[in-house]
Amino acid sequence: MAAATWEGCPLRTSCPIRQTRNGRYTLEFTAKDRRLAGRRREHETPVFAERDATRSGIESTNSGLKNRLGLNRLRVRGRGSVFRVILHKVTGWNVPRGAASKKLRACVSSQVAQTLKGGGSRAIEELYVPTPGCGTASRWFSGFSRLFRRTWGPSGCLSENHRLFTGELLSVTSRLLF
Repeated sequence: MAAATWEGCPLRTSCPIRQTRNGRYTLEFTAKDRRLAGRRREHETPVFAERDATRSGIESTNSGLKNRLGLNRLRVRGRGSVFRVILHKVTGWNVPRGAASKKLRACVSSQVAQTLKGGGSRAIEELYVPTPGCGTASRWFSGFSRLFRRTWGPSGCLSENHRLFTGELLSVTSRLLF
């Protein structure tokens, strides 16, 4: 660049290029400046925005867990206790998130409409009222599993894991006295 062009530039005062004592023009930067400039260029690419979208979602969840459920300070010691407390808090976080989910609410409302279409509250009583014996929770969970099958992905996507989870939960709850 010619010196006359550089000297007439309106942004000369903020320009990082400086004239040295011997009349040469130089641009000085450190390794940190170079890394920072590269990082900023990378942040402006669409690939970075796509990868960062997932991170921003989990950061929101982590922030909610820390601020609303107190996950930033656990009052237990030991690996097992810490894991148990974290598991319970994260499970508890799923309840309000599920309630806020439009997909889950739509599924529940269609299930209720379908149940009420059958005539009165008879179907609801069959689904939720405990029956004597070991099937205390089985009717409630059978309705719950129908809800989950419709909620997630293609049919059979979670079928094996869901059957194992429901079976394990039923075996635990059937031993409880209601």
